[in-house]
Amino acid sequence: MADDPALELSSSNVAGTSGLGQQPTTSYSASSSSGLSRRHLLLDKLDEVALKLVDSAQFKTHKYFRVAVPQAITGQSLVQVIQETFVVEDGADALHMATILLHYGYLFPVIEQSQVVKEDNTLYRLQLHTSGLLIPNKPKLWNMLST
Repeated sequence: MADDPALELSSSNVAGTSGLGQQPTTSYSASSSSGLSRRHLLLDKLDEVALKLVDSAQFKTHKYFRVAVPQAITGQSLVQVIQETFVVEDGADALHMATILLHYGYLFPVIEQSQVVKEDNTLYRLQLHTSGLLIPNKPKLWNMLST
């Protein structure tokens, strides 16, 4: 096992410690930095999708029993808006895109907690403030909603 180059500690994969009690510093490989750039690209695309949804969807106050839920959209309306805005022919693809937005925190269910967007009257809200915090030098998108 000592002959395995992946298991050996050297100056190339551990920068070392400079004193007693300090944590070792490590350098990241090219694969982790490309992973970060891929994540940034994905979040940029999801930002664009979320902003287009803000422009095209009708977020309004819905009544759920005696509770008023402001700035919400039903799952059925959300899937329809995604189909119209992004020219998605299949409803299952639009539902999948909405579920991806839910998984990345751009959408969240208001009443029923679920990991999948339902194409019914379940209420969802759009949450854009996380994307501005994840990527530096980007405007806070939730400020755009308030204007």
